[in-house]
Amino acid sequence: AHAGAPGAAHGAHGGAPGGAHGAHGGAAAAAHADPHAAAAHADPHHAPSPRPDALRDFGSVRYKLRTAREHKAVGVILVAAGDELPRVPDDASSMGIPAVMITRSAARALFPAAGLAPPVKPDAAKQAAAKPAAAKQAAAKAPAPKPLDGITVEITTKVTPRMAPASNVIGLLPARAGSPHAGEYVVVGAHYDHLGHGGNSYSRAPGVHAVHPGADDNASGTAMLLEVARRFAALPTRPDRSLLFIAFGAEELGTLGSRHFVDHPPAPLAGMKQVVAMINADMVGRMREDKLLVDGLGTSPDWRPIVDGAAQGLGVTLQYGVEGFGASDHTSFTASRVPVAFLFTGVHEDYHRPSDTADKINVAGVSRCSVLAARMALALAQRDARLPFTDPPADPHRSKRGGFRVSLGTMPDYAYQGPGVKLTGVIPDAPASRAGMQAGDVIVRIGTHAITNIHDFMFAFGDLEPGREVVIEVDRGGTRVPLKVIPAPGR
Repeated sequence: AHAGAPGAAHGAHGGAPGGAHGAHGGAAAAAHADPHAAAAHADPHHAPSPRPDALRDFGSVRYKLRTAREHKAVGVILVAAGDELPRVPDDASSMGIPAVMITRSAARALFPAAGLAPPVKPDAAKQAAAKPAAAKQAAAKAPAPKPLDGITVEITTKVTPRMAPASNVIGLLPARAGSPHAGEYVVVGAHYDHLGHGGNSYSRAPGVHAVHPGADDNASGTAMLLEVARRFAALPTRPDRSLLFIAFGAEELGTLGSRHFVDHPPAPLAGMKQVVAMINADMVGRMREDKLLVDGLGTSPDWRPIVDGAAQGLGVTLQYGVEGFGASDHTSFTASRVPVAFLFTGVHEDYHRPSDTADKINVAGVSRCSVLAARMALALAQRDARLPFTDPPADPHRSKRGGFRVSLGTMPDYAYQGPGVKLTGVIPDAPASRAGMQAGDVIVRIGTHAITNIHDFMFAFGDLEPGREVVIEVDRGGTRVPLKVIPAPGR
């Protein structure tokens, strides 16, 4: 009885508290187990890799809490596999329902009728995790949900918001004195943050608490940014337009750094109208067969000759993309109607894993990307006319890190702290914009699913089918507005 879970064949794995018996107004208890040690990805900008099987989501704490909430439970008790409480899951926050975790022995004492198995010793748990066949066999024998009638449990939880500072690091190279374009800026950017020790829904190594070096994502882009800045600083004459070299923070949390920059530009910028173009580098360290993708060219008709001219003599095979929206910081500039170019050498198996290490970087490839970006920036700084902006078309061939089954064309605001999912914008001529969605709308329901946060949004997103109409309810200035949306095929 997994409420609305795609691909579910049964209600095992402790993933459906309440189940057929319901949990209306009561507390739900769920075993904290992950049958295949896989976690769902929660970020629509950073698409997940294809699922290994239909049980991918069910072991996550986030799925259990969401399912309990949709069954009208008032709280959740998660039961550990053994008598050592595990690390608090990163995917358990902001789910709109109080939850606590208790040891297996405590659960057996509290809920004798549940028939819980004895605690698993840590060594035995590790051995079981190393045996996929045994895990699948255990999954097939997992018990169905059971009512816990006659038991009263009082749960007290305390929510303490934790705020962490993040910074953009900006370098300014002023234009030459007396230039008529000195008040205009070319931005070269790359994000410098990564995933730390992982252990969250963004990591593609679920359950692994280890350093994620991020050598390609995005130390490679940061190195390119510094090399471009070094080349400009060495010029004998300053360019006609000023250059801003920006290392963005908090990109992995949803392009928060670049969003903050365009919403609150530092002095002397009075707004984004002074920015003539933005060049973004994200994952430029794995050049293979001399290939480099330059995306975003649909944001201006003048991009192509600039890019082609800059690539002369580099021995790089350019692949062109037209879409200005994607899984990196250039999206914030496209939404502000600034022409963008996005450099990317391709996805790989080490993406968002501890194995994204420096020894795998194509250093010569990063160097060629640096020369290309520097030449592009210089051409932008020296040309007489500004680049005209055009709304980019959707590019069916764009794929940075994977894809989704459907596309809506929404741009969530990841810094939003209220209930629902607030939109910073919608892509022109996409399903959301055609249905009437606007920047500032807060999505509160998709079909039958209440949306309280980005995790709910992604869960409901997985249920959508191309061409099948769905009613999406938004909060617009305090008024609930239902909109009929027809999702497009994913890319």
